[in-house]
Amino acid sequence: MIMDVSFHRHSPSASDRALKWFLRLREPACTDAERVAFEQWLAADGTHRGEYEAITDVWTGLEPVAESPSHELQGQLSQAMKPRGRSPQTARSGSPWRAVGYWTAIAATIVLTSATAWWWIEGKPIVTAYHTAKGEQRSVVLDDGTVMDLNTGTDVTVRMWKRGRQVVVESGEVYFTVAQDPARPFEVLASEGHIHDIGTQFAVYKQPDRVVVSVESGAVNVELPSEGKAISAGHVLNAGERGAYVTHGGWAPLDTVMPKYVAAWRHGTLRFDGVPLSEALSEVERYWPGRVLLVDAALGTTQIRGVFNTRNLAEFFTALPNIVPVEIANRSGDIIISRR
Repeated sequence: MIMDVSFHRHSPSASDRALKWFLRLREPACTDAERVAFEQWLAADGTHRGEYEAITDVWTGLEPVAESPSHELQGQLSQAMKPRGRSPQTARSGSPWRAVGYWTAIAATIVLTSATAWWWIEGKPIVTAYHTAKGEQRSVVLDDGTVMDLNTGTDVTVRMWKRGRQVVVESGEVYFTVAQDPARPFEVLASEGHIHDIGTQFAVYKQPDRVVVSVESGAVNVELPSEGKAISAGHVLNAGERGAYVTHGGWAPLDTVMPKYVAAWRHGTLRFDGVPLSEALSEVERYWPGRVLLVDAALGTTQIRGVFNTRNLAEFFTALPNIVPVEIANRSGDIIISRR
């Protein structure tokens, strides 16, 4: 169906931009940086807010249309196109009313020709949460064929929709084998970072003070908020590379890693290659049912090396006194480590 509507467009660039912002802000993939850019756009010109509010008013009237049976569509659309608290006779040039007629016509055309609202076209996201307890590991196959391997103590939220795929890592560690679908970009969010898949297998480990990203094959692009800017700074990691960022957006390339050792925990292995004892104990504690306490903090800087089995960590504590000068005491499942 074709709708013949006459209207006058004032400031078309602002109107177009307002509609793009309106739609983008409702997409699950909208980033924090984009929301900052939107606020800056609103503040840049007084007409921007009027354009945006006009679209919001129109869409509020069209929401019932999107949720109604098709036989009621045209009647409710007609009601939605009526002025809401404004009168065209009292409208003045430069007021938000001029945009209402324009955007109502556009929204009405979309509804009448496709019998959908914009989110029907996009598809409402299907949201699923996954969790692993301490010591538990789990493999999940998503509906697009992507495989997520969740390490111990991990929480993620998956959002899948027609034009995108997004995983939010709330805590813990995940290894991704991403199914390729150019029409549906794959993105991982962890803290303030946005990790975009470029055909790859990679791991994301959200630690208390940073997020570590390691790539086994392909590449990822890690976007971080730039200090004082709305745009994001991008960092590409290729196979065998590892990087980290902290919550305020600071980036630190770490080192290279043999691809086969990325997420070695999937094979029941913990590998320590010259890491501080305090860091190694934190990793071990993720799998140990009790607590692991280091009495002498000065020992925490001692570097250790070795390969250990996550399914038999008692061997780790047996071997540790042969690596560093410590004594081990097991008190009802809690491990106490003190200087020897």
